[in-house]
Amino acid sequence: MCTLSWLNHETGGYSVWFNRDEQKTRGLARPPSVQERGGLQVITPQDPDFGGTWIGVNEKGVAFCLANRYHETPPAIPPLRDRISRGLLLASILDASSRREAGDRIATMELHRFQPFTVASFELGSPVLLLGWDGRSLAGAEHAAPGLVLTSSGLDQAAAESSRRGVFEAALRGARAYGPTVMRRIHRGHLPDRGSTSVCMHREDAETVSLSEIRVEPGRVTFSYVAGSPCQSARPAVVSMRGPRIED
Repeated sequence: MCTLSWLNHETGGYSVWFNRDEQKTRGLARPPSVQERGGLQVITPQDPDFGGTWIGVNEKGVAFCLANRYHETPPAIPPLRDRISRGLLLASILDASSRREAGDRIATMELHRFQPFTVASFELGSPVLLLGWDGRSLAGAEHAAPGLVLTSSGLDQAAAESSRRGVFEAALRGARAYGPTVMRRIHRGHLPDRGSTSVCMHREDAETVSLSEIRVEPGRVTFSYVAGSPCQSARPAVVSMRGPRIED
């Protein structure tokens, strides 16, 4: 479960916001840290239950987010012994130097061992690339509009998508343009009502457990991380590293 949004900066960079929604029984994720993968520096948190991740960014300025597709019914679910955590898939592409390279890697994987997912890939100067696996085939699409990129719900996908899309559209009408302040307010908020369809989600069995904000600019990458429900948590922990160089 998640809500993912983004916008481009006038300076040539971009920002990504990602609410992670999980069952209350899941373990507490390890916060993001700078690591080395495939010779590149990356910033990513880690899921303690399976060892993978749902979000990350590398020093080339390429970022990735993963959302489960609960509403898809695959033709067959692999037995538990053969199944691979979707978070491990995302962790394996964090050192990809481009959206295209990441997509090529995913296309060669044994996708039948994964339950349905969508991977969103970001890089400087390009629209978002969405790669979706529905249990049958892998399909790609580009998303160029600022604001909401995708959202998912394990309870009622249609209701959550309709409600959250309406919140983003209303915010754009009110502000005339998205900006970091507007996006943070949306991801921390409960419009139109606090509950299972609000962006900061609350249910009896599940809730928003973190808010990640990735900011990529020429020469610098910053990852801000709020652990816990973003409506209640204090200021985020911030991790930075060198970013992509823009050649003259």
